[in-house]
This record gives sequence, C-alpha cells and structure tokens, in this order.
Amino acid sequence: MSTGRTLPTGVGAPILLDGLKITGRVRPLQVIHRFQALLNRGKNICLDIKQGKTDEQVISNAIKRFESSTVKLTPEQGAQIVESARKNLC
Repeated sequence: MSTGRTLPTGVGAPILLDGLKITGRVRPLQVIHRFQALLNRGKNICLDIKQGKTDEQVISNAIKRFESSTVKLTPEQGAQIVESARKNLC
C-alpha cells in the first residue's frame, strides 16, 4: 500500500509528498524549504484558530498565505485548506 510519498530517483525527478507534487529540477534542500514553508503556513492557520478568529478571517488568511501570482484560490478551497490544517496540524 502506498503512503503517497515517493522519493526521487535523481535530480529533476518528480517528488510526491503527501499529495504535494513538486516537479522540475529540484534539489533536496529546495524540497525541504518548500515543505517547511507550507508547514509554517499551516501552523499559522492553527494560531489563527487558537486566537479565536472567525471562520471567515481564518479562511481569508489561509487564502492569502497559500495564493501566489500563478495560483488563485476560491473561498471553498480556502475552507478545505483550513479543515486540513485543523485535522492534521492543530
């Protein structure tokens, strides 16, 4: 049974880490940096929840944290991110 994690066979090989696919010429330290950045964003969601922010504020903040110039998120996707953080990190 697969855990959803695969290891690269060489530099530039696709990496799948708990559903997060990182492709291109990625060096191991870049993968660690990207994963750490995502983990920190998730932990910030937990902090928002612990601070008693409203669901709307938590979702809005999650969208701001995870969006980029090439990735735009809907409120529904933001809510899914928050729920995932709540279940797995908080």
